[in-house]
Amino acid sequence: MTKVCPICKSDYKHIANKHRLGCSFCYFTFKTEMYYVFKVKQDNSYTHKGKIPTNYIDPMSMFINNQIDNKITNDVIRKDLKEKINLSHFHGD
Repeated sequence: MTKVCPICKSDYKHIANKHRLGCSFCYFTFKTEMYYVFKVKQDNSYTHKGKIPTNYIDPMSMFINNQIDNKITNDVIRKDLKEKINLSHFHGD
């Protein structure tokens, strides 16, 4: 008898042909069969890591970059303001 996922009704042959599990419960249903597949395909790990989207930006990196951009912007504004204050004081405006 062929093992079938009780949720999506996929069998291992279908999964092997499509190179995709039918649903999240397939991980549990085909745990034994997927053990070797994950080890080979997932950088010698036994757990599925999924894919990282090509346009993914790490939230911490984004925060740090925003902080750097804000500091640079603030430094430019301070310098500009300081120059304007010095010019107006010098010209008596």
